[in-house]
Amino acid sequence: MIELALAGLLAFATVPAASPEPMVQQVQFRGGPGGTMSARL
Repeated sequence: MIELALAGLLAFATVPAASPEPMVQQVQFRGGPGGTMSARL
């Protein structure tokens, strides 16, 4: 779970703020099974 959160934070920090929707979609794809990151965002 910690690795998933770190991956989500990395994606959140890497993707520019100009495109929030694609970023959220990527995080949802990564955190789909866990559901914690997608729920947080």
